[in-house]
Amino acid sequence: AAPTGQSLATQTYANIDTDRNASAQFEADNCRPTGGSLTVENIEFDGDELTRLGATFDLMGCGGSFTGSIWINTAPPEPHVITTVETASFNRRSGPADGTRFEIVNAGGVAAPMSVEITGWDRHAFWISENSCGSALGAGERCSVVVNYTPMGRPSGESATYLTIDDGHGSRTDVVRIFTSTPDSWQFGEGTPADVESGYWLLEANGSVHSFGDARHMGDAVLLGNAAAIVPTPSGRGYWVLDSAGTVSEHGDAAHFGELTPSDRAGLLPGEEVTSMAATPTSQGYWIFTTRGRVFRFGDAPYIGDLLDLDLQAQVIDATTSPTGAGAYMLAEDGGVFAMGDARFAGSVPGVLPGVALDEPTVGIVPDPDGSGYWIVAADGGVFAFEAPYRGSIPAVLPGVKLDRPVNGMVPYGNGYLLVARDGGAFNFSNLDFDGSLGGQGIDSVVGIGPVVVGGGDYR
Repeated sequence: AAPTGQSLATQTYANIDTDRNASAQFEADNCRPTGGSLTVENIEFDGDELTRLGATFDLMGCGGSFTGSIWINTAPPEPHVITTVETASFNRRSGPADGTRFEIVNAGGVAAPMSVEITGWDRHAFWISENSCGSALGAGERCSVVVNYTPMGRPSGESATYLTIDDGHGSRTDVVRIFTSTPDSWQFGEGTPADVESGYWLLEANGSVHSFGDARHMGDAVLLGNAAAIVPTPSGRGYWVLDSAGTVSEHGDAAHFGELTPSDRAGLLPGEEVTSMAATPTSQGYWIFTTRGRVFRFGDAPYIGDLLDLDLQAQVIDATTSPTGAGAYMLAEDGGVFAMGDARFAGSVPGVLPGVALDEPTVGIVPDPDGSGYWIVAADGGVFAFEAPYRGSIPAVLPGVKLDRPVNGMVPYGNGYLLVARDGGAFNFSNLDFDGSLGGQGIDSVVGIGPVVVGGGDYR
């Protein structure tokens, strides 16, 4: 036993055992647990009685890890760790899950100052939704913490491993559930309009997704090329990520309906690249667009034609669905607009400024919700309104100021629109809240922005 009140030096224990059945399941899925460790960072004894414990543990496996921390003052000698941790494996299909409740008991004889922290390998995937513990726990009292997470899984089934901790003063084995697939019992929580008030996702070229406001993070994308676009589902409870190779990754309630095949990519013209994606209102399909105006349709996305027979003066840079979902707008870098399907043409930059070369290329288009017009944004943040109410622009609010990085995205938001620059700066021209950005963090790789749908609900 350590002398009374003495803190021992940090020690790490690597003795995590794996249940054989779980190992067999992992191996069948080409996914092996890679071990883990317990690090005792602060531990004190009064004789043989444990009076203070600060420890973290890390469990590796299946493309990710889960790290948990628990800090308890005046804990009983046994067990040293008094909570069970449930977690999920990674790199699999996303799905919703109810929270897991952890019960914590102070079996010591005096009140215990304490704090509990549980975080995930993906810091957005795990969060504490309830915590009744406060900053202290009385002798014999108990409290609970509810941890929610977005699991990565397949349609059904689960397996478990066992975490055994032995710090030289006894051992304790707890079950750590590793979901190699998603249980059928998990249901999607339908939200009310009060659940979602504002929010959006920012996408980096490497597939990293950053969430703001009420937008829930539902996983980063694993890409073949650089990320090209992030497109939320109409419910606001999921999103697709498109890359420059035309591959699509789905997250949350987004379903996969197809992507460009190797033969599709081989058929592209020299210099032709995948540039954007637009979803149908049913969330059961989408279009993928190229810089040449080629259109690939998947799911219930209707045929809307393409621009391959036209001699374009500038390449297509963005595309978006018409309000009805039966058409789409394509935008060229010179401000030219092409209305496809039932999309209504309301004008273009070359039409109102014939022969005038813009200082910066146009980069984004957003339809007015009433279907009568649309907004177009240029890389300098200038906005052109065509039969749509003008909500403002960056040059209007920051006259004479040159942006650190160019604007490269525009999406609908509330009664107006959101702009995003390559450094992650976001600019809000709407009646909804501004929920933050990545501006000022030295980032130079943001390629897209996607708005959460107000009233669309959330994972809970």
